[in-house]
Amino acid sequence: MPQHPGMAPHPGMAPQPGMAQQPGMAPQPGTFIEDPATQRMRQMSLSDMSYINLMEHRSIFPKDEKLTCLPPLPPDLLTHNKYPEHFCSTLNVVPSSSTILNKLKVPFGLVIQPFKDLGEEVPIVTPPIPRCKVCRTYVNPYVQLNDGARRWKCNICARLNDMPADYFYGEDGRRVPFDIANRPELNSALVEYIAPSEYTTRPPQGAIYLYLIDVSIGAVQSGMVKMACKVLEEEIDSIPGDTRRSIGIICFSSKLHYFNLHKNSGQPQMLVVPDLEEPFIPTIDELIVNIKEEKQKIKDLLALIPTVFADSKDPDCAVGPVLKAAKELIFRFGGRLTLLMSRSPSLGEGTVKKRAESSKLEGLSLAPLDDFYKILALECTQKQVTVDLFLFPNDNIDVPTVSTISQFSSGSVYYYPQYHFEKNPVMAEKFISEFRHYVVRPVAFEAVLRIRCTSGVNIHSFFGNCFVRAHDLIALANVSPDVAFGVQISIDDNLHESKLAIFQSALLFTSAKGDRRIRVHTLALPISSDPQTIYNNLNIDASISLLAKMAVEKCNTASLGDAREALQYAVIDPLIKYRTDYCPAAKGSGQLGSACVSAPPTSVCVKFTEKQSFPLAERHCR
Repeated sequence: MPQHPGMAPHPGMAPQPGMAQQPGMAPQPGTFIEDPATQRMRQMSLSDMSYINLMEHRSIFPKDEKLTCLPPLPPDLLTHNKYPEHFCSTLNVVPSSSTILNKLKVPFGLVIQPFKDLGEEVPIVTPPIPRCKVCRTYVNPYVQLNDGARRWKCNICARLNDMPADYFYGEDGRRVPFDIANRPELNSALVEYIAPSEYTTRPPQGAIYLYLIDVSIGAVQSGMVKMACKVLEEEIDSIPGDTRRSIGIICFSSKLHYFNLHKNSGQPQMLVVPDLEEPFIPTIDELIVNIKEEKQKIKDLLALIPTVFADSKDPDCAVGPVLKAAKELIFRFGGRLTLLMSRSPSLGEGTVKKRAESSKLEGLSLAPLDDFYKILALECTQKQVTVDLFLFPNDNIDVPTVSTISQFSSGSVYYYPQYHFEKNPVMAEKFISEFRHYVVRPVAFEAVLRIRCTSGVNIHSFFGNCFVRAHDLIALANVSPDVAFGVQISIDDNLHESKLAIFQSALLFTSAKGDRRIRVHTLALPISSDPQTIYNNLNIDASISLLAKMAVEKCNTASLGDAREALQYAVIDPLIKYRTDYCPAAKGSGQLGSACVSAPPTSVCVKFTEKQSFPLAERHCR
């Protein structure tokens, strides 16, 4: 009698290939041992399955089950990393060679959230800062201590380094016994160092926030102007920063509207500038004021703006001129520009022509139409200025072109199609919630992020809104807790002699309160040449995140059809390779294979097989 897939074997009958091993039975040669998640997937029948709209139901896995696994490290090493989800690899076991990696066809990279808000839980370390003299790696819990902890062996380049003398002497100069338990940098994979003066090119600046608000007829009638001003007025006390934090507001349509908030000006005064070719720019002391000193005047202005522009009939939007004026206003100090706009740029520099709408996805290109906003973004990055976009289109906005101002200045893009505070209350509530969070969330300035890898492993590419300075270094004028980056990794040399692969990220930044700090996160992963072990330790969450970022990058350089095809191959090829070479019993049995390998196609391919047609701008944001 043939054994039906998924049925328990008859008494005395040897387990069939591809079947779950029964408790108490010795595994037979060639028997495939399933992990629990794979067993649950195999036991599902077609009657248990249903179609899911992934745009409406974002969480497709049960909340009490997490398929993302931790690296199979010894318990004493695993306890060092308390925040594995903020700096993780797509593979929790690293292939020992590029040959093995290429055969498995799995994505290999890192996903990092470098400034995740963890409250007061991150250990703070004061100088001196122990670093490798050759590769500049920071000391971490995975290094090897020698000579009674007087020396440590770098786990990136294998160089022996001396421990600082302060580790063995107290403040009074007397020798004290070395206690590793009192050294957070040797116990926690995530620490923050207080940076000494040599890590600073200039004194930390006070936080500057400049809001650029579209007051054209569409923005006013949709209620965007009123809601934005209301949120800012309500959260003025919660804007991050020390006593030096400052704010300014510029409104724009076919003209630029400056507001003098200087303490000697009495009530807020508006200056209208119609010249967009070479617009007049007032002094920074007049437009940007200290929040603590001029809080009431700022609140009065925010309450006044919706009234002043309530009858606006101006349909135009001079985005390019207002951005250039704002950049010139704060370029000596750096800071954050927040642009709220309701239509495509239509006047002055940076005017964007409307693209022809198309229902054909395959050949559709989402490349920017010109480089004006990219060049401006690079100038902003050089001056430590970030631009964040809030888009409220009731018509077409060329997001691929305009969004490059955020892409290359380490900013973010928020998209609210068909926004109206009365006709679309769901979208209105979404904006209020996200904008409120945006205004009060922590922010870091003048940041750089460097990632170091163990010898034999190198960084191939970065993915995310940033400016890549070097192959392992990105510049971030601003960085927030909500920002994550993808890093594609390549294996250049064999790792057979190594036991652990080490990855270390170091974020040097200035906090909103003016502290210069270095947040260091170290990730240790075991190395293996066994394909089955590598497949079973595929990190699903990190893999999907990295592939999504790579697909967005592909959309910007090729067509949407090319990006979709590349993403489909990226998630299907590992599954085909696994079923063909490492789980042949799954062929013809209805079994997909390991849950870690089969989950990415389940999560990704459903949406990409739909032939829906979206507006051009919405395709880019999705």
